[in-house]
This record gives sequence, C-alpha cells and structure tokens, in this order.
Amino acid sequence: MKVDAIVANAQIEQSKQEAPVSSTDFDKLLEEAKKTGDTSELRKAANEFEAVFLNMMMKTMRNSIPESEGIFKKSEAEKTFEGMLDEEMTKQMAQAGGIGIGDMIYEQFEKYVEEEEVSSFELKG
Repeated sequence: MKVDAIVANAQIEQSKQEAPVSSTDFDKLLEEAKKTGDTSELRKAANEFEAVFLNMMMKTMRNSIPESEGIFKKSEAEKTFEGMLDEEMTKQMAQAGGIGIGDMIYEQFEKYVEEEEVSSFELKG
C-alpha cells in the first residue's frame, strides 16, 4: 500500500515537469518579438506550442488503450520511456511541419508583431 502512494507521488511530480512551454513563456517570447521585430523566436514558440499540443494528444491516445491488453503489465520504467519517446517524437513532428497548428499560430501573431512595429514607427516619425 505504501509503495502505491510513492509511485503516485512520483507520477504527479513527473507530470508537473513535463510541460516544456508554459503560457508565460509564450507571452515572454511574444513580447520579445514585438520589441526586436525578430519573428524567429515567435516561430520557435509556435512550434513548441504545437509540440505540446501533439504530446497531449499522444498521451490521450495512449491512455485510451486498456492496460490489460497484452501478456505482461507495463512497468513504471516502460511508461516513463513511452512518455519520453512520445515527447521527442512530437517535438520532431512539430519541427517537420506538424499538423499545421504552429503555422497558424505563427501567422496570427506575426501580424500582431508587424502591427506593433508600424504603430511604434508612426509614433517616432
């Protein structure tokens, strides 16, 4: 019984550490892009957001498969490995173009950054 509580606490801690990009990180990257006019960081943030989305989707898909499938029950090490594998695969998927969410986010926020550049130029001129 005590081991189950330790495993549950370890899983909770792992899930807290898995989020590679938070909304505050994305806000900071957007503000930096507005200040510098450099949208490469915005592209990076949009791709990371897509990777997070794809990772959540992959986790949900894995959780939909009953654990009773197969001969052996999955160990905690196997579950951890699958989580790390999914995270890396989704990062690669997002960098390779993903499903288009990163591109859409980039296009929407790029307009916002460009509008900020124009309005700040008009104030200076």
